[in-house]
Amino acid sequence: DAFKDLRGLWRNGFEATCPDGKIRRVHPLVVGWLADYMEYVSIFSIKKDSCPACSIPTGELEALPSMPYEIRQTNSYLSIMDEIRDLERKMEACGENSSSPDKRAFDAAKAVKSGLEATLWDMNFLPIRSTLWGLPFSMPEDIWKPDLLHTLDLGMISKVINWSITLLEQFEPLPQIFDVL
Repeated sequence: DAFKDLRGLWRNGFEATCPDGKIRRVHPLVVGWLADYMEYVSIFSIKKDSCPACSIPTGELEALPSMPYEIRQTNSYLSIMDEIRDLERKMEACGENSSSPDKRAFDAAKAVKSGLEATLWDMNFLPIRSTLWGLPFSMPEDIWKPDLLHTLDLGMISKVINWSITLLEQFEPLPQIFDVL
């Protein structure tokens, strides 16, 4: 776990020399995470083509929103993940390799687990616990920050140019001008 030391440092703090020269006890927090889109997909355990910050439906991700969308509810995700972890423990305790196998209890836990995983899928989450969510005061909807290079320069500007060309092609004689260029 790459953040194991960060949890301890936050809990216990450490002495650091501040810019004013004084030594103080500090407790570091993750308050922002700058990444490109695919890193956010991995870090936040979301499905590809999902927004890391809000609950916009996948098909509307590139469209101009007609209404504000609800911020992702990571707490509900975490409670479902806790239930899944409990069910996995139960399945392990009553599975074939346990000291007292119980096929009915195993199958019942497996069915509930599958239902919870389907719920996560509908929420555009993957059933994988993110390391960041174990850090104090760190929730993905709070630490997500847009990467200007990938989001604006490489993503949005190319979309605006393509939309502009599509719009301009509808007018005469601009299509002939573009054909000449």
